[in-house]
Amino acid sequence: GPVVFLATPGSGGGWSRIPALEEFGQVEYRTFAGATNLISREDAVLGELTAMVEDVLARHPGSRVYLVGQSFGGRAWVHWLTALGRAVPARVAGAILFSYPLCHPKQQREKRLAQVKGVPMLFISGTRDLDFMGDPSFTLLRKTLKSMSAPGAIIALEGGDHSLKLPQKGLEAATAALQAGVAEFLRRPR
Repeated sequence: GPVVFLATPGSGGGWSRIPALEEFGQVEYRTFAGATNLISREDAVLGELTAMVEDVLARHPGSRVYLVGQSFGGRAWVHWLTALGRAVPARVAGAILFSYPLCHPKQQREKRLAQVKGVPMLFISGTRDLDFMGDPSFTLLRKTLKSMSAPGAIIALEGGDHSLKLPQKGLEAATAALQAGVAEFLRRPR
C-alpha cells in the first residue's frame, strides 16, 4: 500500500532532512502543542502522539505508516513505542529517526531504545553530531542495536552535524546515501 510518514520536529521546531522523504510517500508534518519535555510532560506528549497516529491511520486506510522524528521528535517516538501496555498498530511499519539524541550526561537513553520491540528502526545521523552520538562511528548506537529485538539500520551522513547540515563537498554523495538507505529500509517487512 501507499506510504505515509508521520513526522515530528526537534525541540526547536526544526525538520532537518525530513522533507527528503517526500519522494517516497506523503509526509504528514505535526508539531507538539506544549513544551517538548519528556521528563515533566511525558504523559501529555505520549497522548499527543497517540492522537496523531490514530488520526493518520484513520485518514489513510491501507497505508503503511512510518513514525519519523528529528532529534526530540524521534526520542518522543521511542518513548511512545516503549510505553507500558501500548500495542503498536500493525500498520506502523517502522520508525525513521533523524539525529536521534542518544548520548546525554545524566540519562542512559540507550536503555529505553533497547526496549523497542518488533518495529524496524532507521537512524540517520551526521558524523559530526558528537554531542549526541558520542563518536563518528556511532559505537554506542551500534552496540544498542545489537541488543534490540527490533531490526535496525544506520545511515551515516559524512560531515553532517546535529541539524544534518552537510558540507558542500560531499553533499551529493550524502544525499545519494540518504536516498538509497531510505529506499532499502522501506523494502523491509515489519
